[in-house]
Amino acid sequence: MRITFLSPPPNLSGGERVIAIYARELIELGHEVEIVCNRKATPSLKSRLKRIVATRRVLEPPSPPSHYENYEVPFRIVEHSNGVLDSDLPDADVVIATYWRTTHWLPKIGREKGSTVYFFQDYGAPGQTWDLLTPTLTSCGHMITLCQWLADEVLKREPNTSLTIVRNAVDPVDPAILKSPRNPRQFGLVYRKTESKGCSDAFHAMALASEKAPIELVIFGEQPDEEQLAVFDRVESLGRIDEDQILKTYATCRGWLFPSHLEGFGLPILEAMSCGTPVIGTNAGAGSDLIDAGGGIMVGVGDVQATAEAIVQIANLDDSQWRRRSEQAYRLANEYTWQDAGKLFEAALIHASSNSCQFEATK
Repeated sequence: MRITFLSPPPNLSGGERVIAIYARELIELGHEVEIVCNRKATPSLKSRLKRIVATRRVLEPPSPPSHYENYEVPFRIVEHSNGVLDSDLPDADVVIATYWRTTHWLPKIGREKGSTVYFFQDYGAPGQTWDLLTPTLTSCGHMITLCQWLADEVLKREPNTSLTIVRNAVDPVDPAILKSPRNPRQFGLVYRKTESKGCSDAFHAMALASEKAPIELVIFGEQPDEEQLAVFDRVESLGRIDEDQILKTYATCRGWLFPSHLEGFGLPILEAMSCGTPVIGTNAGAGSDLIDAGGGIMVGVGDVQATAEAIVQIANLDDSQWRRRSEQAYRLANEYTWQDAGKLFEAALIHASSNSCQFEATK
């Protein structure tokens, strides 16, 4: 098949990384793939002057690499910033909108550019509210999404949506990383300030749990506020770290916290499990698909007390009990690969490209 992905300007987001991986897998399966991106909008003169005053820099910093470059998949940036035109795209069998804004480009392109598919990865982040997203749910002939949670959210709003669930995967972890010594008191968290990520719940849960078990917290990502550290201060903050350091951090923890309220998938769940680290988390994103299936302990969204009890439970497991949980999490994460996901993604595209094929929405 000839496959075109429609993408926002290249960046280093998790969503772009997943697009790059699927492009890689589809190429490995023998398909002709190209990613077409619009150009980043040029800031206004007023915005540029404000930036110069704020940063005291006249020149723009160099653009960071993108996941498309890192994964060496073919991509092209068009000359305009307000989307793509019919003339920007090759004739293809399938054209895939990868972000809600990219669905707005579809009316400009003809049927010869391919059957339309919507790869729906996330909602709830700033700028991705349902009042903006809901009108896009009927923009394509078929939808691919990441987990049952996200499928259910779509079907609440558009019950007749034709969709396929294709779960994300993780690459195998270097065995040397898996041999990292565990800190029996250490729990981990990807820290984000966005309220919907629930990190405040995690700090309060750690504070409650610390009354019954000697525990500490390691985080990476953004830096916590003083308000959070006043709740629980036995925290090591690593800031922004590279992929190897991220995996080593997962692998040294006794348990991982995933307190999110809103999520598309929640890759930290799968990444922690792939390092043999049980996850204490909510059913947001892939939680119900992974944690509830044996990857850790499921708690209610915003339930600080239940989270604290789960932390104490994991902290107090004896060695054999903890190993059984660790092995179960590891097995569940690694029994399904990106190659498996790529074949499912391919199957969804083949069905979508055959106009006569009808999909049943997953209930």
